[in-house]
Amino acid sequence: MTTYPHILDSLTKELFVDGSLLRSLVICFTSIALLIFLLLRWQKSHKSGTTIRESKIPSSIPSTDKVYTPAEKSALGPWPDYAALTSVPLPRPAETFEISKALPRPYRTFRYPYHQTLALFRLEPDYYLELESTYVRRIAQRQQLVRDHGELVSKALPGSEDACREAMQMSVDFLCARYPMYFRVDAGKETLHNGILGTTSDLENEQPLMVLLNNVPEDFVIMMERDDEQYYFVAGEST
Repeated sequence: MTTYPHILDSLTKELFVDGSLLRSLVICFTSIALLIFLLLRWQKSHKSGTTIRESKIPSSIPSTDKVYTPAEKSALGPWPDYAALTSVPLPRPAETFEISKALPRPYRTFRYPYHQTLALFRLEPDYYLELESTYVRRIAQRQQLVRDHGELVSKALPGSEDACREAMQMSVDFLCARYPMYFRVDAGKETLHNGILGTTSDLENEQPLMVLLNNVPEDFVIMMERDDEQYYFVAGEST
């Protein structure tokens, strides 16, 4: 039988003398074990539908795909009760919230629970819109971008008026319910008062996208279904 003593001597030296081979094996098996652990945890979280915070929404939400006739829309009034229509409750007041101390959400790709998931989890009614300490600067930046680029960053196509107004009203409802110390509307819901910026927005006459631009530091994309059962962009702002 042919043997290769020089190879055995080399392996013995690496394994038992300087330990380089042993260290490599330990690192390799540890990495594999860590990968399996992360995959199992990811699978478990997706099966259970968990999110960053414990969900307060019922597991079964009625469909909201109903198409309203003009008469039904009129019967809902100028400012519908969206919480009742969608079965998604208004957020709870953030009683201890202070805008100056609200830090941006950290972006940590691999550190649970801050996985950025393209919003493919169930909606959290308390965190649909989040404010942070950069609010004033961010709103000013959005306004400047619209002044500089106009319809390249904010545009509403004909036929999107009702959808834009709905997005504005739902956002205003959220801000006033979640942050009552900073936002309020008058009794007739005609004016939004922004206590952070010291501004007001005319909810009856201002374009809905401009109300959102001036008060909500988020981008909006509105899509509507056409007769071919495909969804098309009809309005939005991206800054």
